[in-house]
Amino acid sequence: MIASVGIPTNSKSKTSSADPNLRSRCEGRGKTKDLPTLGTRVEARNEARNPPFWGRLMLVSLFYLKSEIRSAALSTWQDNWDNGETGRSTQDIVSRFSNTPVGWNREETMFVTGHGFFPSYLHRFNLRAHDNCSCGEKGDPMHYATKCRFTLSWHFQTPTVSLKLQWLKNVSRITQEADFDS
Repeated sequence: MIASVGIPTNSKSKTSSADPNLRSRCEGRGKTKDLPTLGTRVEARNEARNPPFWGRLMLVSLFYLKSEIRSAALSTWQDNWDNGETGRSTQDIVSRFSNTPVGWNREETMFVTGHGFFPSYLHRFNLRAHDNCSCGEKGDPMHYATKCRFTLSWHFQTPTVSLKLQWLKNVSRITQEADFDS
């Protein structure tokens, strides 16, 4: 049956049809389309006053929408960053994801991430036969910064295992503040 407001109802409803042709227009070749059903005029009136979410006009500012999207994206990225399997050495230093740049130059970024012309990085992509430095040890950024005899003049004091994380944060902060170009 059809409610008096012209909206299809379920078969248990005892309301009459305001538009007898509406049901035939909705049926189409014997199959009734899935349309919302309302039992009484009160239900129809309440539904008209409180339409479903897709029928409501929501007035919000563009700034609000952008901030909500940005917040949701940052939250998703932070979850991926926390639970990811790659970039763990970088995450030790930069634990919170942000759109704000950390302020590192190219060389500092290569040191922290391990990406660049280090034998260990080149070996990952089969661009080098082995991952050893010329001195015989593994050629990663930490090796060049603390142990390699060919880079003695640039060495930092080797940190203890328990203080390595703090050491990396301090090195990145010191290199941000220092001016190595002069």
